[in-house]
Amino acid sequence: MGKAMSRSIKAKARIVIEKYKEDLTTDFTKNKELIKQLELPFSRKTINLIIGFTTREMKKLAVVD
Repeated sequence: MGKAMSRSIKAKARIVIEKYKEDLTTDFTKNKELIKQLELPFSRKTINLIIGFTTREMKKLAVVD
C-alpha cells in the first residue's frame, strides 16, 4: 500500500500536470529536474510529494495510452 496524499498535494500536482504534461515523464529524477526549474514557492518536502504524485499519475496515463 502506498502513502496517502493530501488534497492540496494532489491539487497542486494536477495543476503541474495540466501545464507541463508534454514535458513530464514516468521518471522521478527527470520530473524533479523539470519542477525544480519552475522554482515553486513550496518547501522541499512538499515539492518532493508533488513530484512523486505527478510521476505516479504519469505512469497511470502511460498505461491508459
